[in-house]
Amino acid sequence: MSLTLKFLLLLFLSHHVYSGTIVKFLPGFEGPLPFELETGYIGIGEEENIQVFYYFIKSEKNPKEDPLLLWLDGGPGCSSLGGLLFENGPLALKSEVYNGITPSLVSTTYSWTKVAEMANIIYLDQPVGAGFSYSRTPIGKTSDTIEVKRIHDFLQKYYLYFLIECWANDERVREALHVTKGTKGQWNRCNWTIPYDNDIISSVPYHANNSIRGYRSLIYRFEFFFFFLTIGLTFELTLLFNN
Repeated sequence: MSLTLKFLLLLFLSHHVYSGTIVKFLPGFEGPLPFELETGYIGIGEEENIQVFYYFIKSEKNPKEDPLLLWLDGGPGCSSLGGLLFENGPLALKSEVYNGITPSLVSTTYSWTKVAEMANIIYLDQPVGAGFSYSRTPIGKTSDTIEVKRIHDFLQKYYLYFLIECWANDERVREALHVTKGTKGQWNRCNWTIPYDNDIISSVPYHANNSIRGYRSLIYRFEFFFFFLTIGLTFELTLLFNN
C-alpha cells in the first residue's frame, strides 16, 4: 500500500468534527464569568451528521481530581440548559419583570461545581432536536437504546479531546517538543480569537491548476471530507492498478 493511500486511510479513521470554545462572557451577566465554561458540538455517527451540543463547566475546586458528571434533563426532549440554570449550575436567571431586553443572570451558591461533592459537569442537549443539538440529515424515530449508544459515542469522543488538552499542556511534553518556554499559556485545540480574513472565496481553481500541471491534491474539509476522500481513494487505487 502506498504512502498516499495509508495517509488517506489514517485521515478516514481519525476524523472527528469538534468545535469547542471557551466562553468568558455571557449576555445578561456582568463582567467575566467566575468559572470556566466550554460549549460546542461533537459529531455522532460514522458521518457525524448528528451534532450534539454540550456545556462543560469545570469544578471550581480541583478539576483534575474531581469527578466528571454527565447531566441529562428528562422529557425526553428537554435541553440540559434547564438543569444548568434552574437546578445545579453556577448561574441562574434573575427573577425580575421582563422588559424586552436580555434577561439577567446571577451567580449561585449551590452549584455542584463548588459545593458538597464538587464535580466537573457536562450538560448535554439530547436527544437530537433538544436544545441546540441538530442533525444535518433527516433522522427517524429514536429510542432509549439508540440514545444510549449516541451518548456513549459522545463521551468517547469528548474524552479524546480532553486527553489531547492534558497532553499538550503537560510541561514535559512541551519540553520534548522543544516549545519555547513562556511563549504560550493554556493550549487549546482551536483558537477562535485569531484575527483572520477568509479572502480566498474558493480553492478549487488552485487545485485545478495543480491537476493540470500533474500534481495530485488531497482536499480535506470537514463536511466535504468523505466526498473528497472517496475521490482520493479512487484516484489512488486507479494509479495502483494502472501501475
